[in-house]
Amino acid sequence: MREKYTNSMKKHTENAFHKVNDDFKIQIGDIESILDLEEDMLATYCAIAQLDGRILNEFTQMAIVIISKNIDYIYASFKLTQIGQYAAARTIFRNIYESVVILKTVSISGSQQLLSDWMNGKNINMRKKVFEKIHSPQSEAMKLLWEDLCRFCHGTVFSRQQSHDYNKIKVAIEYNFVVLEMLLYMNYHVLNRYVFSDNMKAMADRNICTFEDMDTKEKREVLRLKLKESKRSLSKEPQKVLTDFSKVWKYT
Repeated sequence: MREKYTNSMKKHTENAFHKVNDDFKIQIGDIESILDLEEDMLATYCAIAQLDGRILNEFTQMAIVIISKNIDYIYASFKLTQIGQYAAARTIFRNIYESVVILKTVSISGSQQLLSDWMNGKNINMRKKVFEKIHSPQSEAMKLLWEDLCRFCHGTVFSRQQSHDYNKIKVAIEYNFVVLEMLLYMNYHVLNRYVFSDNMKAMADRNICTFEDMDTKEKREVLRLKLKESKRSLSKEPQKVLTDFSKVWKYT
């Protein structure tokens, strides 16, 4: 007789958890460390935004919601991946990616319409309102990632969990960890480059102490080095996405 679904899934997830943590020990440690550091940097930014009055600014409110939400969503998809639920984790990826692309676009272009649409919860056509308006870089790598992540969100064959046998899904789990590292890189890039200004960083360095006997400047440097090493560990294709994402975009 077939086992009850919940008992069967419990066995699958427990088995996957142990094997994933053995096979991806380095990636898991890096992701956990970067998540903690990004949350610290967001908390620092929020404190400074309060001190200098920026918290009342709509862009600041947008940035805090997006960066904070992304940290939560990255954590959720990370934990799902750890127990072998790679397909469920992938349904979250596009939301994170779209959010950082929109936030960077609003910051660089100064588009009040895009900001207003986001603040009012309107549907934003990423292809027409965002990707097609980026004149430089003409990044096929960024578009391909977006299209890939879109496939996982639609109710088609691409969104299914093909198996719960760890040996059959190990490659899919590896893909998830690569995307997670990319999303962490992009999330902090936007916060550090386009939200957290140099003046705000200087203010934080003077006024805010963080945990583990590191000041804000030291912690920011540790995070920078961890993200740099994370990018270096990736293959050519995801590195290309991060390189294009990190450039100063120009708009038509």
